[in-house]
Amino acid sequence: MAKTAKNTTSFAPVIFIFCFTVGYIATGYIYLDEESRHVPILTGYVTIFLLALEALKRFIPSMAEEPKDTSGVEAVTVSVSREIIGLAYVVALASLIYIFGFYVAIPIYLFIAIAYLGNQPIKTAGISAVVASAVIYVVFELILETRLYQGLFF
Repeated sequence: MAKTAKNTTSFAPVIFIFCFTVGYIATGYIYLDEESRHVPILTGYVTIFLLALEALKRFIPSMAEEPKDTSGVEAVTVSVSREIIGLAYVVALASLIYIFGFYVAIPIYLFIAIAYLGNQPIKTAGISAVVASAVIYVVFELILETRLYQGLFF
């Protein structure tokens, strides 16, 4: 039986995440006060938008990437040291957030993670870190009017 983009099992993750997101939004509307529901509502509707794009990609085969022939390629295994380094980055992020706050920690973490873990050019890492930080600031400070943790020193 050939697999097609319209196979219902290919939609299972999208449907599952959609149901979870609808429950998350409903919880925001039902149980939270007017100010507290901003985050669940914002993240929920963004997630639904992204799920709609994913469902469209799965429904229209021409939008999906062509599968690569992996018949002669061995599976890549991740070494334990690579996993430890990844865990160390997460611990470093939590420490940076605690000491310096979100607005200092996030660009530093993103820059290092994109440049070194993602093996991307430094320019790409820098631009991504600055843009992500600006988006986080606009969403939390300006739209949601919520101050993120400032750290011990600020």
